[in-house]
Amino acid sequence: MLPIPPSYASLASLLGLPGTPFHASPLLSVKPLYYEDRESLIFGETHYIRSLLSEREEIYDLRLDPQEQHDLSRTSPGRLFEARESMQEQRHSSDLLRESYGIREPSFSEPNRETLERLRSLGYVQ
Repeated sequence: MLPIPPSYASLASLLGLPGTPFHASPLLSVKPLYYEDRESLIFGETHYIRSLLSEREEIYDLRLDPQEQHDLSRTSPGRLFEARESMQEQRHSSDLLRESYGIREPSFSEPNRETLERLRSLGYVQ
C-alpha cells in the first residue's frame, strides 16, 4: 500500500461522517461525460468543472446551489480565475506525486506480428 500524504483529506466529510471540514482540502476528479473528458475540482464551497475538448467551464456555489443549477462562470470572473489557479495547483501537486511514485503516462507502441495475427483471428483487425 502506498503511503497517503498528510495533505490529502479523507472523504468522510463528503459522506456526512465526522472528519475534516468539507473545504479543508480540494477534491480533484477527471472523468468522461457524453464522450468528452472533464476535470472537476471542489475547493471551499466552489465546484469548478472544465470540459477538456470544448474547454467549456462551469462554476457552482455549493452552499447556495447544492444541486448545481446556476452556472456562475460568466457572472463571476474572479471566482473563475481563482478556480483556474486552484486547478493548476492541483495538477502540479498531482505531477509531483506521479514523479515521486514513478508513475508515467502510458505510451503507445505498434503491436508485434503475433499480436496482429491474434487480433485478426478474432476479427478486430483486417
